[in-house]
Amino acid sequence: MAAQNHPDMSLQSPEPSHRRSDVPHLPDDLIEAIISFLPPKEVSRLAVLSKRFRYSWHFCRDLCFDREFAMNMSRDEYKDIVNKFFFYNVNSRADTFKLYFDAAGDTCLVCYWIHRAVTLGVHEFELDFTPSAKKELTFERVRARPVAMQAIFLNCVSLRSLQLIQCNNVYNLKIAALELKDFQNLVVKNCSDVDSVSIKAPALRSFHYHGKICDFKFYSDLPKLKDVVLEIAHPRGFHLLSNREHVVISLAFVKVLTVTSTFLEGLSARFEDNEYKEMEFCMPRLEEFHLIVAPESYLLPSDIASFLKKCPRIERVFIDLGNNAFGTSVYWESYGRKYLNEWQTVFPHLKCVKIKGFTLNELPVTMARFFLKTAVHLHYLVLVKAKRHYVPETFVPDCLRWGTTSNAQIQIYDPQGDTSNIIPQYL
Repeated sequence: MAAQNHPDMSLQSPEPSHRRSDVPHLPDDLIEAIISFLPPKEVSRLAVLSKRFRYSWHFCRDLCFDREFAMNMSRDEYKDIVNKFFFYNVNSRADTFKLYFDAAGDTCLVCYWIHRAVTLGVHEFELDFTPSAKKELTFERVRARPVAMQAIFLNCVSLRSLQLIQCNNVYNLKIAALELKDFQNLVVKNCSDVDSVSIKAPALRSFHYHGKICDFKFYSDLPKLKDVVLEIAHPRGFHLLSNREHVVISLAFVKVLTVTSTFLEGLSARFEDNEYKEMEFCMPRLEEFHLIVAPESYLLPSDIASFLKKCPRIERVFIDLGNNAFGTSVYWESYGRKYLNEWQTVFPHLKCVKIKGFTLNELPVTMARFFLKTAVHLHYLVLVKAKRHYVPETFVPDCLRWGTTSNAQIQIYDPQGDTSNIIPQYL
């Protein structure tokens, strides 16, 4: 950027009486080149030294706000100078960006700085959040571009938890945490433009995803992953879960799983060679399963039973049917009802079952009776009535156990009067 665009940077000589004869007259381009190699602290001093250098911020290419820069500087002073650099560097270019800053309470500001560095063409990042050993980062309503995420995982070696909430520009999210031994928790919530989530994080213990259906790719073994939430919104069109075999294999060690019907639909039996064929997989350590059924879902009791059959150690099941779930279909008439009638598997560890949105229609009743029949040591069956559905006061819950040998305690509640202490780990 030529200096003549900024009148205050012109090199007009001061009055002769104030000139030093031993200082040569330097060309503007040469001064710009010299300033571009100076660290930010020196450039900021130049800016206040003389009107001639008022716009010197424009030419700094080494955005080095490191430990030495932060020395003897308050937090507010540090933020003010970094903000000024990015404010003045609108159309300029930069090469490196180094940061030494405690991001606690200012993660959105840090994400803004990273985004601005990206727009300036920075290709070398060095982020140090160790002033307070920063281990948790939350980005909310900011641009979480792939290059910013890459910089975080390359530099935040002590990172334990990352949350992306209502962020944009996420696209293909890559969690490259192979070397981060303490990285345990990942939350991606309501980020509208996520196309895929790729995870390389062998130390990961908890993964919560809330949003539209996307591709999930796991590129490392996840032996420590115990808690997973896949609250996938029901797509408008017909869109099954991709890479389903790969996904369930990666979730093999999970103990607590919360999913929506979209996930389970992707694992349901498919019609091949003139017959329905179930997907082969096993979740040997799953203890708690929480299913949220969307009103648009075509999921049936037979699909839920088929999934639970792959979970030999299941102890607690929570099913939220909503208001319009479990409608009859040709699939139920031709396959689902027969599948449950011929059922032989039992669940020896299942102790508690809770069904929300219960009605006296065939399918919810069939689901309740299925658990009374197959959970041989069931302690509690909790039924919460569906809204806007009338259940006569003469209804006796014990009638559900007819034809079974279950001794489970059956509790039934109104939608607004559920006082049961049997609740899922994640609502």
